[in-house]
Amino acid sequence: MESISSEDINRTLLISIRKIISAADRHSRRLIKIYGLTIPQLLVLQEVMVSGGCTISRLTGAISLSQPTVTDIVERLSKRGFLKRSPSGTDRRSNIITITDEGITLLSKQPSLFPAPFLDALHNLQDWEQTLMLSTLQRMARMMSSDSDSSSIILTDC
Repeated sequence: MESISSEDINRTLLISIRKIISAADRHSRRLIKIYGLTIPQLLVLQEVMVSGGCTISRLTGAISLSQPTVTDIVERLSKRGFLKRSPSGTDRRSNIITITDEGITLLSKQPSLFPAPFLDALHNLQDWEQTLMLSTLQRMARMMSSDSDSSSIILTDC
């Protein structure tokens, strides 16, 4: 039996990651067309809804995006009437981000972070297979974020 070289594994792994990124981009474009939201915007809305209100720094940690990105997303969603900023009672420099009735109405339409065929296939997997996929992807994310400069260069579209 012939073993697969490390170089072949690396190349195949990168191609698989690019396919995932491409599929996420296509789905994000569909979300924009249907709901006027990107995947990161949907993540922010969902997190604010689930948390019942939170700070930018809490959002940043919860959805793993940079603070400037989250701040920009919150600003855009606030201008569209989906989120509201209110001064924190304990820290004047901090705002609490809450979802508005318009934001709740938008989320009630159930925009999904993933395409339906993917979710159907995922839910048809055994529990252990779902857990294995999640564990593997979380580990890859940790490994890639340990050297974010080089991974962002490889995975960014030219």
